[in-house]
Amino acid sequence: MIDPVFIIGCPRSGTTLLLELLVGTGAFGFVNSETIGDPDDPQRHAMTRTYDLPVVGSALYRHRRNILRASGRIPGLNSAVSPRLPNPFEPWAFWESLIPNFRPEFGVGPAIDPTPELIDAHVVDTARAKVAELLLRQRRNQLLSKYTDFPRVALIRSIFPNAQFVHIRRDPHANANSYAREIETGRFGTWRFRDWWSAQWDERAQLHWEDNGSTPLGFAAHNRNRLIELLEAATNEDPNTHTVTYEALTERPVETIESVLAFTNASPRHDIARLCQTRHIENTNDRWRSERSAAEADLLDDIFSNNYCGAIT
Repeated sequence: MIDPVFIIGCPRSGTTLLLELLVGTGAFGFVNSETIGDPDDPQRHAMTRTYDLPVVGSALYRHRRNILRASGRIPGLNSAVSPRLPNPFEPWAFWESLIPNFRPEFGVGPAIDPTPELIDAHVVDTARAKVAELLLRQRRNQLLSKYTDFPRVALIRSIFPNAQFVHIRRDPHANANSYAREIETGRFGTWRFRDWWSAQWDERAQLHWEDNGSTPLGFAAHNRNRLIELLEAATNEDPNTHTVTYEALTERPVETIESVLAFTNASPRHDIARLCQTRHIENTNDRWRSERSAAEADLLDDIFSNNYCGAIT
């Protein structure tokens, strides 16, 4: 099937863990870390077939992190090993090269969910052909990808009308705390564009954020609410959308992965339980309680109990 499966959600909701576990089942093709977002690099796309090797393929995927870490200690070895053990990643550049305005330029124009206005027949044909070629090289029937923030459901379906979406949700307090930590440590550049993002919020949310010090934590909570509101509206009662939770994924990973495979009609090639056992899968939802002050906890409670933008929490 040419129409991909997309994992969607708010940043820091578990999208990466879900992607890596699903890829590890061997059921999906994926854009790998070695393509550098280039849809015209068939040889690098084909490197994912390393994980199809008899007997050792699934073990290589399960233990690739340790293998790469060990090879990195030997000069020159990592550069030889790394391309042969590619990992799935969030392929913004890949989709931007195929879909106009997939990721609008930060700070330019309003921060809105990208829509299909710039999609024409040539774009549709080219995007579908590139995905088909990638799947052919990887010998897979479905492409699995992921992205965060805006839903992009209408945009995606203008090219892939039968695309499926897996929406992962997380406890709002934990989600906002983790989101804010990425901003506070500088790992996310979102803070530079806070005015761009906040301009899309309901006026009540904007005023509340300003009245409470315009902090990264408040920003993360309000922006999370707005994104959840958009994601829910885009996928509500949609038969091609399946919702899972971070809590279920971390506490019952095998069951959660099996539910996604059933939804997508995909068949695993590798043992799911063994895959999950090699990963350190931990529910870290309670970290926010020790990482935030009483005042910050009260702020989160206020934001999530009052729904300043009307989002479902």
